[in-house]
Amino acid sequence: AGSDGYGIWKRPLAEILSLNELSATNNQLSTKISPNPVNNSANINYQLPLREPITIKIIDLTGREITTLLDEVKEKGDFNLIYNTSNLTNGLYFLKASTSKGISVTKFIKE
Repeated sequence: AGSDGYGIWKRPLAEILSLNELSATNNQLSTKISPNPVNNSANINYQLPLREPITIKIIDLTGREITTLLDEVKEKGDFNLIYNTSNLTNGLYFLKASTSKGISVTKFIKE
């Protein structure tokens, strides 16, 4: 990857984020972002198997947190967030949703 005048560097993704990918098939936290690639706004769908605190963040390719979209206790169920991506430059990002049961990470591209 390269960055605005700071040269070219390479890091394994495991060093950037600690990922414990989960899916709805094992009755855990599930997230989806659409459309992908994203232009000006994104629909973020997530599913919680039980009532618990959840945090949803946008993270860039270097592992830097861009913004926290959600940090609250939610009931069990399916939810939708709309995220205005106009503050993001074009590139690869990660949607990271965290609960006490685990983490779901979804990559997306901003065009």
